[in-house]
Amino acid sequence: MKTLAKIHEELALELKKYDYKVSEKVNFEDRKTALKSITALNLKLKTFREEVKLQRQPRFNRKQQVLDLLTKDIHSINELCTKLNISNRNVSSIICYLKTDGYKITSTRVGGETFLELNK
Repeated sequence: MKTLAKIHEELALELKKYDYKVSEKVNFEDRKTALKSITALNLKLKTFREEVKLQRQPRFNRKQQVLDLLTKDIHSINELCTKLNISNRNVSSIICYLKTDGYKITSTRVGGETFLELNK
């Protein structure tokens, strides 16, 4: 699969060819060919962006996963990061969302680590 940068590079080359030809006297067929290749590259770019967008969509509800883990036991933020394969910042963000949803989550700092507990 081509990278986004590679597709942009190809598009830029096609546009450059087209600009060069425009400075000369261009016949209709050359313009048509250039436009077709630019359209094809734009379509590839759009398809690639859609694929990337699909890959970025969460496969699981992270909020629910954090809630499930906290329901079972007390966890440190680092443990949650490791188990869910997400960043520290994301875990903190999810905790904030859970708190605004009405869940009582207390945090305790022990030896440089923050432990989270769901109060029932």
